[in-house]
Amino acid sequence: MTHNAPFRLFVYGALKRSQPGIAAVEELVVASDVAVGRVMSHHLETHDGLAFMRPGPGSAPVRGELLTAVAGRERELLDRVKRFEGSMYRAEQVSVITDGGSTFPATAFVARSGESRTDWEEIRSGEWTAADDAVLGGAVPALFRAFTQILGPFPEEGQDPRLRAVPRSVEDRAYWDELLPLQGAFLNLCTLLERASLFRFNNLKPDTTDRSRSTTDDNKTCPHCGKVLPPEPAAAGPASRIAQLDEDRGALDAVIRAQVPNFTVWAAYRSGESTSVLTSEKDRTPDKPFKAWYAVRSNLTHQGKNPSLRNWRLLQAASVGLFDSLAFYLAEAIPGIAPVWAERRFKVGIDLLRPLAPNDVR
Repeated sequence: MTHNAPFRLFVYGALKRSQPGIAAVEELVVASDVAVGRVMSHHLETHDGLAFMRPGPGSAPVRGELLTAVAGRERELLDRVKRFEGSMYRAEQVSVITDGGSTFPATAFVARSGESRTDWEEIRSGEWTAADDAVLGGAVPALFRAFTQILGPFPEEGQDPRLRAVPRSVEDRAYWDELLPLQGAFLNLCTLLERASLFRFNNLKPDTTDRSRSTTDDNKTCPHCGKVLPPEPAAAGPASRIAQLDEDRGALDAVIRAQVPNFTVWAAYRSGESTSVLTSEKDRTPDKPFKAWYAVRSNLTHQGKNPSLRNWRLLQAASVGLFDSLAFYLAEAIPGIAPVWAERRFKVGIDLLRPLAPNDVR
């Protein structure tokens, strides 16, 4: 890619510096050359938590950041962002007015035409942050309350009678009284995990992924220089994104901080395949915690499962470990989310499920 002017990219969603997706492109942009600006020709909408620029004026111009590619890595940056955004976006040239009053041409990834539906909502402020996400902001405090009600100790005099007892056997009535709501809460927790991984990786797969599959035949030329770009890969699914969290330093630091209970889980439909949360009982470093927790979620629908106390304890350990780790991770990855939770009476690092967890499940 040869040109005189630097290649500039306008980002307005998860790729902004303060948002979880910035790690996907951080090495490809000049850290000292970032400007805050706005695009007057478009407005901002949200769908399933993600932000989309759409042509035409709205309640406010779209606010975002102007990133400059590292010299010689312009095409790599464009390819990386294209893979991150996936087939619901297309590259388009826009004019960005910075807060300093300068105007620059830039490439932005906007909503692909024809994608707008009635369930899309305009972001009237023109600015998106993950901290404003209604699901992450509201569900974490609500799930903490749900888990404490389900996993709490035997109620003593003066305690909330809704705190249920730990089952002593599969014949114990408390086994089913706890198992079914615990399953429901855990499945909702896994939905939060999927959403968090979406903001971090979106459609980006590891670099080792085969990119021969293509989801669209158009938009294969660089809007900056006209050169042909590599084929667009198929979108990453939830399992692929979650597996990448096991390689993410911030996510693993959160697991260590949460002091999670360990267990090994076997895949329901793959005989002999197992995944562990931690490397060993003595060495408490993370192994594949997010894959293990998500495997518990997948195994909930396995028709061959029989009721057992181990399965109940496995679900309990997965709920506690994943919740505390996810809360620590999101509080670091999404600036502004902790105050939102505090308004809903949930405090990161203080409100923990770990005291309700069993020891390692063997």
